[in-house]
Amino acid sequence: MSGMPQREKVVELKKLLKYDGSNSIKHKAAITAALITLLALVSFGGAVRAEAGDAFRDLEGKCVAVQTGTISGEVALSVIPDLEVNYFNTQTDCLAALRAKKVDAWASDEPMIRFLMIDNPDLIMYGDKLDESSLAAVFAKSSKGQALCDEYSAFVDELWENGTMAEIDAAWFGADEDKRTVPDYENLPATNGTLSMAVDTSLLPFAYVKDNRIVGYDVDIAARFCEKNGYRLQVEQMDFAGILPAVQSGKCDFAACGITVTEERAESVLFSNPNYHSGTVLAVLKDEIETAAAGAYTSLSQLDGKRIGVQSGSDCQVINADSSLPVKVQIRFRSYNLC
Repeated sequence: MSGMPQREKVVELKKLLKYDGSNSIKHKAAITAALITLLALVSFGGAVRAEAGDAFRDLEGKCVAVQTGTISGEVALSVIPDLEVNYFNTQTDCLAALRAKKVDAWASDEPMIRFLMIDNPDLIMYGDKLDESSLAAVFAKSSKGQALCDEYSAFVDELWENGTMAEIDAAWFGADEDKRTVPDYENLPATNGTLSMAVDTSLLPFAYVKDNRIVGYDVDIAARFCEKNGYRLQVEQMDFAGILPAVQSGKCDFAACGITVTEERAESVLFSNPNYHSGTVLAVLKDEIETAAAGAYTSLSQLDGKRIGVQSGSDCQVINADSSLPVKVQIRFRSYNLC
């Protein structure tokens, strides 16, 4: 069952625990295997749950790092209301705070954490996504902005349809640094003029500095767009909090650096069609998970003499009557939820 999604594991456990009244060795073994698997699932973060938020219960009252200007903090609080949110200027600052144990977790977009895990083996995602979202380029709400947005969206759709977007994803989220390249956007023919793009270079892998040049997933897409449509590209670095105002004021023609599409932002700017399907996740230090897991139950013998909850009338009550199983003490409840 190790390769199954958690929901399918629970289904298999239910099948194993269906008691047919027999007292066979085979059935005893099935019960034992099921209980050990169930204990492992529960011990490693509460994966067997009735509600999605239960998986993050261990973080209630804890402190989480969030980059200023992003919506990750709002998303995290919507799932875990008791979180204490600390804001930092860059992702680098967030990671430094996590490693210094100033915070317990870091809330950010899934692709950023996915990319950083390549070169930071001490980092790991905690639980499932907190939400589902899309990332896209941003344009001004003007006739010029609308025309450019439509042109960009058509190009993005083309990348999805011909498989190029998958190739871009594999390059920027793969471990081979040599594949992370972008066209020479600074020297493209400016047949239709030059477009300025606002980015925050701390938002890896969508925009960052490599060999004194700004590169990244979004920079790659923008450079390909400009190359095909006769534009030269000028990339402007700024803090994330200043990106939307730069586009709104006309300082920059558009922005693209892992920007999440939201209804609130859509009131002030235009979004292109999505170029990445994302979500907010929590990152923690791997050694913290391993330390917690060290105290997890991995065998029934560890529960000898312990109290275990079972639902009254369920097949699990057979373990109490079976002297060959080590769990002796049960507390019975009327329902699964009470257990």
